[in-house]
Amino acid sequence: MGPLLAKETRISLQGERVLLNSSSGRSQVASLTFHWRKMLISMFADARLRLSPFLVLALVLVGCKSQQPQTASPTEEEPSISQVKEKRLTRCVQVLVESMKNPQQSFHFSFKGQENLNPRFPKETSAKPDIGPVVLQADFTPGAVRLVSTRGKLKTEQKARKGEEPAWSLAQLDLLSALASTSFAMALGSSAAQTAGNGNVAGFPAEEFKFDTKTATGAEAVGVQMTRSMLTHLKDVEGSAWLATDTGRLLKFNIDADYADSHGRTWKERYEGEVAP
Repeated sequence: MGPLLAKETRISLQGERVLLNSSSGRSQVASLTFHWRKMLISMFADARLRLSPFLVLALVLVGCKSQQPQTASPTEEEPSISQVKEKRLTRCVQVLVESMKNPQQSFHFSFKGQENLNPRFPKETSAKPDIGPVVLQADFTPGAVRLVSTRGKLKTEQKARKGEEPAWSLAQLDLLSALASTSFAMALGSSAAQTAGNGNVAGFPAEEFKFDTKTATGAEAVGVQMTRSMLTHLKDVEGSAWLATDTGRLLKFNIDADYADSHGRTWKERYEGEVAP
């Protein structure tokens, strides 16, 4: 798993703006949608829990904290089409996670990835990436889950019912771990996303989005750079995502991610997932 919050980036909120200060002395100021402001505020509020920067941002992005329904203030401008699109893409993982935290109907979720499995990389300069398989198969029924996860050669199986602790929380942790890198990739790709038509995924009506941060220009490139400057290692993403037209839940995705560290070491990861009845 590659992306972390940039260690030398300080983030401060100034009303409708976010100020990013890097160790080099450069600052970036950008306007935020209501959704992004709320995520950052939640991140600062959670800082008292002494979580690592990676976990704080991951938990915010995948919506581990319950959020109140969003209502625009009277003074807020009507969001643009691009802002609405970006909001849907940054929320889609959260909506998927919420359906896993509180399953109301039966469904299956599958995840397959190629990720760095070396815990020493990239923290240690002498370490090298070890790209290997990460696989998860989860079956949900109302109030219960059964999952099988594989990370490299390590395989685990879990069954839990909501309210049974710590079994339920441990199962949720496995699910969040599988989706953490995807949430970062979706956040980075959302600024460069383009609609690619409508269809269905396993019988669910869906809207497809495509994104490639390497080809972003103009305002899209500014949005990509803003998100990239909040992360380290994750540089570019390319892929597709299908969102449920009614709920906005992430139904299917395939993403290729490019990483690089400050020592010039580069590596690639891939994430695929799908929801089925």
